[in-house]
Formats: sequence, C-alpha cells, structure tokens
Amino acid sequence: MARARGVQAGMDVATALLACPELALAPYDFESYALRALEMYDVLFDISHGNVVGVSVDEAYVDITSASEERGAREVAEEIRRRVFAATGGCACSVGVGRNRLIARLATKRAKPDGAFVVAKEDEEAFVMGTRVKDVPGLGESALEKLKALPTPVESLRDVLEKVSASDVKRALGEKLGGKLLDAARGIDNTPWVVRPERKSVGAQMSWGVRCASTEVAEEFVRQLAVDVSSRMQKLSKMGASVNLKIWRALPNAAELMRGNDRYHAGFAGHGPCDVLSRSKVMLKSTNDTEAISKDALSLLRELRVAPEEIRGLGVMVNKLEDAAAAAKSPGANQPTIAQMFARGRAQESVRTALDEDLEEPWVKRRLHTRIAASDEELAETETEGDSDADADADADVDFTQSLTQNNQDWNVFHNSQDLALDEELALDDERSLRSAYQSAVRCFAWNRYELARLNISKRRRDTLSEDIHAKKTVARSVEVITSHAKRRFERGGAAGLRAFLDSARALCRAQEIIDVNADFIFAWLGAIDDIERSLT
Repeated sequence: MARARGVQAGMDVATALLACPELALAPYDFESYALRALEMYDVLFDISHGNVVGVSVDEAYVDITSASEERGAREVAEEIRRRVFAATGGCACSVGVGRNRLIARLATKRAKPDGAFVVAKEDEEAFVMGTRVKDVPGLGESALEKLKALPTPVESLRDVLEKVSASDVKRALGEKLGGKLLDAARGIDNTPWVVRPERKSVGAQMSWGVRCASTEVAEEFVRQLAVDVSSRMQKLSKMGASVNLKIWRALPNAAELMRGNDRYHAGFAGHGPCDVLSRSKVMLKSTNDTEAISKDALSLLRELRVAPEEIRGLGVMVNKLEDAAAAAKSPGANQPTIAQMFARGRAQESVRTALDEDLEEPWVKRRLHTRIAASDEELAETETEGDSDADADADADVDFTQSLTQNNQDWNVFHNSQDLALDEELALDDERSLRSAYQSAVRCFAWNRYELARLNISKRRRDTLSEDIHAKKTVARSVEVITSHAKRRFERGGAAGLRAFLDSARALCRAQEIIDVNADFIFAWLGAIDDIERSLT
C-alpha cells in the first residue's frame, strides 16, 4: 500500500507520512541491522565463492557467472532470495541480473519489491532504451535539471541517443558525467570489478544536535574527532598525507526557514538549514599521529573563522592514504621542495634554455633573479622584477595541490539570504580561491617544464611533449575550482557578477606572479575561462 501511494526507499519520514498517513514506523535497531547484514553477506559469499562487491549494509553486487552457467541466472537469483530469507529470519530481498553492473542495478529496480528480474542478452537493447534517465545511477537532481534545460529535453535513454547530440550532453554535464550517461544509453558500464576496493580515506563526523557554546568547545570537539580518526587509522595500519575539515554552519535565517516548513524539518533533521564548508590541507608528512592530525584540523577550523554558536556539525577526514610500513620507508621527507627545485634548476644552463624558449614576445617574457639555497633546509627565494603584489610567503614551499584543494569549499548558500557580511565573505573567498588556483596551475606548469628540461631526451621526443599540452593539462586542474566559484558568483550576482569574476580571472595573466608565464599557458588559461563563461551563460 505504501509503495502504491508513492513511498520510496530513501524518502524522509515527514514526506512519507504525508503520502501515506497509515504508515507504520519502526524504531531503529542498528545491532539487528548489522547482524542481518552479516547473515545476508554470508549467503552471497557462499554462492559466488567470495566474488562480492559490497555497496552498503543491505546492497551488493555478486558475480554469479560460474553458478549461472550450471543452473541458469533465474534459478540462481531465486536461490539467493530463498536463502537470504531463511538466513535472516524473514527478510525479503530483490535481485536483478544483467551482463554488467549497470544493467543489474537497473534490473533490481524492476525486481522490487520482493522479486527477481533477469535481463537476457537479446533483451538488453530494448530494456536499456526504455530506462528513464532519472533511474541511471550517478545522476543527481542538478544533472537532471541540466538535461531538462537542453533544447530538446530528454526523459529516457533512447532520447539521449536519438534526440540530442553527444556534444550537447557533454556540454551540459561535463566530459566525465556526460560520457558516462552516453555509455549507459548503450548499455556500457566499464566500472572495474574490485572485490576489496582500496580505502581512500578515514574520517569521523557528527551533525546531529551539535551546539558549541564557545571556541574552546568547538576546538575540543575537533580534537576528539581527530583522536577517533587517528585510532581508526592505526587499527588499519594506514597513514595519510592530507587532512580535511568539514563544518555545518547555520544559515542566518535558519529559525525563520524552519518555522512552519516541513520540508526544512525533513531535509535538515538534527542540524537545520546549513552551509557546508570544507577545507583541506596537505600535512608535512604522511602520518596517523593524533597530535599531527589534531593540529592541522584545528588550523583549518581557525582559517574558516566560523562563529562557534553557528556550528551545527563537524567532521575530520584524512585521505591520500598509504600503508604505514610503506610510508615509513618513503623518501619523500628527504626530497627538496618545489621552490628549491626551481632555484637549482635556474642555476643550470640546460634548464634555463628550456625555460626561456617560446618567451621572445615582450608582453610574455619575464626576467627573474634567483639566489641558490646554501642547503636543502634553506628556502631559495624567487623574486619577480617590479612585482609588488607577488606572493612571497611559505606557500611556494608546498605541493601545488594544497593551494588548489585548500580553497575548494562547498558553499551551498541559499539564494534568499541577503546578509551583507556573508556576501562580503563569499566575495573575498572567491578572489582568494581564484588567485590560489591560478598560482597552483602556474607552479605545476613550471614544474612540468623543469622536468622536461632536466631529462636527457631526444629532440623528437621533446617535440612530442609539447608545452601547449602541458599547459592545458595543468589548467584543467583548476577548472573545477574556478567553475564552482563562478557558479556561486552568477547565482548571487547575476550576469554582472559572473562577468566581473571572470574578468578578474583573465586579468591574472597580465599580473606579476610568482614565476614567469609563457604564451602556451596564457592561451590555455584564457581558453578555459572562455569555456567556463560559455557553459554558464
């Protein structure tokens, strides 16, 4: 009855009760959930001989190729349903079977509730073509809205192939997600089958009922999260090189939004309407030490400068993981810094020659004066002639990815907020993130050129590794950050705000920066900015 009235998996309780007032609500029982999940997975591992990729506590992909060759796919699917029901004491499950993970996932939607659905090879095309776009895994509300905005809106995967061009799809969704949708429309899923995927991060967060009366309380909260993360990493024998801090910040008009609005109560249970801010930092070395993680997480908390009374949730995560044994043997700590590499490189004639080529135009060419560091510990200083605005701080001594990720913040700001202080804060962050992304791309490009000159490669090979390709690749690293801030500027300031932000991005090419910039990089940067403008207007 509940499904017939529109109740679906993942729907919040408030919305479900509006659709079906007779809905029976059961209390949480996490211990039972964990036990039933283990019983389900035992069945799946037994039938597939361990060839299982877990998705969640109650969902998994199972490779039944060998079993189905003996008995047929439908018989295996029904066996799974019978054995799970018996092992868990009455829990029904739905099973979808297909040639790859995409088709199996879509088939499971057809199998619900409590059934099995098998897509035979000869039926694949008709099955995929009839699938609704909104049922394709990985497409969120934002992507669906962009597809609706196409000159010819698409509803099914057949529409994707027959009513719009591939270039339109990729222009709307981006190269990666657009390509994934086009593959899905052809029944293609190239997701690698990894039974035990490598862990990429370890984290801990809390966003339910969090209130901080003072800065000291917030800092202690972060310390406890760091302790938890460090303990988990040590149990896993993992070390990480980057720490991330996430903050749920209450909107200025949160109380007003919550008052009498069931949608906000349902969507923001436990913390209310919030902006979610996130900032990352590359640590000095790979570690799982509690003090090191806590120290960097606290520094990020202070950088974000959120008033303690506005905090509604906190999270600490460490990524860029590696095995503790491998990290202990890593030579990274003994390697020279980027700034030192630049300094040494400019002392070598071969490197100077490579760095000076293609810089004959007076509007591009820069003259640099460099002093060589006396030792690895002494930071080589790089000065740009006439550069009154150049960054000469310790940021040049950090991997270029730090400045790119550090300011890539998730500001999900509500459009109806007219708080002037918030507008000023967001505008300042836009400019800071833009400059940081540009400087990171410039340093990365210079590093590629340095490597090109350092290696003793043939003239033919050097021609193959063209600088315009290096320039496009390094600029691409910054596009996501710039696009996110450009979208925010457009949403809050309209076309005029977007134009001002992108003009600032273009002006950076004419400003004095940390290192010299050649024509290939400038063309790549300006081309990327133009592409962003076209995609948003």
